[in-house]
Order: sequence, then structure tokens, then C-alpha cells
Amino acid sequence: MSWTQWKNTFSFEVFGHDGYVIVEGLGGSYGPERLIWGRRRPESGPPQEQSFDFPGPDLSWDEEWKEEDARQAVRVVHAIYESGRTGRAVRLDADGA
Repeated sequence: MSWTQWKNTFSFEVFGHDGYVIVEGLGGSYGPERLIWGRRRPESGPPQEQSFDFPGPDLSWDEEWKEEDARQAVRVVHAIYESGRTGRAVRLDADGA
């Protein structure tokens, strides 16, 4: 998060003792999607680093929505079983409760 960056940006960074992984961009105004892999050199100095650009259309949002739909379907099935077990109506809230 930044208080000074005025444009859309996405960066997810994980740093460890021997190396790091950075995921940048989400396409569109967030910039090209890229993975940066870095590894500490035993002799110190600049890390060994490789960058990989995401090659094609990003279907992750579509896949995520499919998972959400599946989760909601499972909630309905559980509510049906609960209703059958108790003989009462089971209310499903919109927020997933």
C-alpha cells in the first residue's frame, strides 16, 4: 500500500532469508503481469534474479467466480440437508452466513 502512488498498481512480495518472489500487475491499467524470482548469492552483492511475463489472457477472475458459484451451491445443499434433518426452514444470508 502506498500513500504516494497516484496510479493503479499491484504488487505482492514475499521475502525470505535466501530469496524472494514478487508478483506484479493484473493486466489493464495495473500493468503487465509478471513474476520476479530472486535468490541471494552466497558471496553477497546483487541477487540472482529472473523475470517471467505472463503469456496470455488471464482467466483467473473467471475461475474465481466459478469457485464462488460452486461455494454457494454447496451452501444450498447443506441448507437442504439441515432443513430435512430439523424439519424447519433454513435461511441463507447473502453475506455467506
